[in-house]
Amino acid sequence: MRIASFNLESLDLQPKTNLSIDERIRILRPQIVRLDADILCLQEVNSQHLAGHEERQLLALDRLIETTKYETFKVVSTTGLHDRDAADI
Repeated sequence: MRIASFNLESLDLQPKTNLSIDERIRILRPQIVRLDADILCLQEVNSQHLAGHEERQLLALDRLIETTKYETFKVVSTTGLHDRDAADI
């Protein structure tokens, strides 16, 4: 079994850096694919508000892992104050 841990440093749709989400995904996706992990632990993944949904969503994470084997993995995340939805780090 292969377990990998990777810090994405505030992965969000609106990054705190000068790189767009598309540029970050272009760089990050090959790296997480190369890990070929059975369990993948990612830190500093921000959640986002989606119109029409009460609970925050992990939209940036979904975009990062789409088209990879991780797309089918069960996603578990820390929760906000009321243990309802994904925390906004």
